[in-house]
Amino acid sequence: MNFFKLLIALSCSQFNFIPPKKKKILIFDVSLIQYFQKSDLFKKKNFEILYTRYEKINLFIIFKCLLNFNLSLKGYYQEYIDYCSPKIFITLCDNNILFYELNCKKGSKISIQSGKRSEINDIFSNIETISKNKNLSADYIFTFSHSISNLYRKYIKCKTISHGSIMSNSKPIKSFKRSPKKILLISNFYDVYIAPETKKLCRINFASLLKIEIKILKHLNTYLTKKNIKLNILSRYSNNLYKHEKKYYSQIFTSPNFKLLKNSKVNKFQLIDEHSLTIGFDSSLVSEAFGRKKKVLQIDYKSAISSKFDSYRILWPLKKNDSALFYFKYHKNEYLLDKKLDIILNQSKHEWNAAFKKYKKKIMDYDPQNYKLKSLLNNLYEK
Repeated sequence: MNFFKLLIALSCSQFNFIPPKKKKILIFDVSLIQYFQKSDLFKKKNFEILYTRYEKINLFIIFKCLLNFNLSLKGYYQEYIDYCSPKIFITLCDNNILFYELNCKKGSKISIQSGKRSEINDIFSNIETISKNKNLSADYIFTFSHSISNLYRKYIKCKTISHGSIMSNSKPIKSFKRSPKKILLISNFYDVYIAPETKKLCRINFASLLKIEIKILKHLNTYLTKKNIKLNILSRYSNNLYKHEKKYYSQIFTSPNFKLLKNSKVNKFQLIDEHSLTIGFDSSLVSEAFGRKKKVLQIDYKSAISSKFDSYRILWPLKKNDSALFYFKYHKNEYLLDKKLDIILNQSKHEWNAAFKKYKKKIMDYDPQNYKLKSLLNNLYEK
């Protein structure tokens, strides 16, 4: 962060003169705390929050940093941890490298994977270089799958526990009668879609990527209209960007069987359970749906353009397997997409379960009610 941006951030900060409360649990970063709250993990447990995005700055800790001649971001965080002396130092920002540089001297440091990871603008973009120069560690890292666990252990000294998605785990899997067939599309819309020519991804103009995505969606519209299959799209936004997202999809999907569902008004995991098939491009929700034993299809067009996007694949970091039932690599082959959709939609539950069993531990685990995580936290809390 440059000096000008830092001044803007500080001008919006809330300054606290009172020392932090010494609680048994210290949460690193508040941005994803709703996941802890919604999953009921910290019910009736006392915790303190270490704010990492300049929302709140503790001047008592700043003063201690000055006394120790260590006024830096890492120094501030470490001084905060040392003062609170928690039994559990925990985060859902598993892709924040700085977390793994910090020490929890009298407690356990725990990281929980909260989203799909990749090598593009994410933790695995440069972790290999960083890990050679810095000692990265955690006591436990809870991951989506065994394949991601292996990757974390390669660069970070830790014990990994594959347990799936903390949010999906907290929602029981439900069975619904799926007649007539209906498909759920996970929205891939971002704010950059409004002016795609202004941004590049891996040095590729975003407008050119978006052009291919729109072509795929239009073909999907033709397929669904022809088959008379209902389509629901789970929105990414529920704020002021929702109207732009709605306009984007309304211009593509012309079928009366299409509906855009605002994500703030639905239970997304129940929605997944209700549908015959969940489709997405590179969303974590596609993997989470797979972990719930539901039919999914990832449509991957980016890695067909450049190998730089390989880490967007649902099976990454495993080797490529373009023949996997739940994966479709798009390269101007609409006919094959139709064929793939026909196969999945008409597959029996028994046939799908065979593919699920083969890849479950490699893509997304499922731990009902986060039993593994709760058990560990309770044991550490009561020590």
